[in-house]
Amino acid sequence: MRINEKLNLVVPVDTATGKIYVHSVPLQLEAFERYYQLIWNTFSRIIVTENETAGTIGAVRVAAMMLKTVANSMNAWEGPMGGAELMAELRRLSNVIVPGDNGWQTMPLEDAVRTGLLDPLDKSEVENAIVFFIVSSAMHRREMLRRVLQGMETLWDAQITSSNSTEFIASLPKLNEAENTGAKTPASSVPS
Repeated sequence: MRINEKLNLVVPVDTATGKIYVHSVPLQLEAFERYYQLIWNTFSRIIVTENETAGTIGAVRVAAMMLKTVANSMNAWEGPMGGAELMAELRRLSNVIVPGDNGWQTMPLEDAVRTGLLDPLDKSEVENAIVFFIVSSAMHRREMLRRVLQGMETLWDAQITSSNSTEFIASLPKLNEAENTGAKTPASSVPS
């Protein structure tokens, strides 16, 4: 069986101003080939961590830190093909979907961090989730990827979707619509 859909990551984040979403896409093949040593070594560390901790939840929480540790151990954090450059690429591939005056809008992840929309804890959680997603997407066969990423969906309330950010925005409720609470209207006591 061949899976042709491209899987993307959506991480919901509750902020002081309401819920926002971080949408991230996997690396293209050319970028993977550029950073494969860092990705492979980080993946190896993630696999070890998954076996030593509570599985995906532990690995997702520390993936970006693992990338930095791996890059530093290879003397490859700075410079071309370094970890800092790879993290910049991962941030570039991620957009934040925020409520705006005219409905949902996107902004680069860097802007969300720079403007304080994401506080340091949110930034850490999002970047760790993105690194785990990117490394998993690069190293697992497409046929297995959805199963591997199911832990993120369950434990991190993330979504694995084939939708690009524009399609994902279209699936969100309109900002001016009242949320459905799921409450049922009481049945009338007047006989019909």
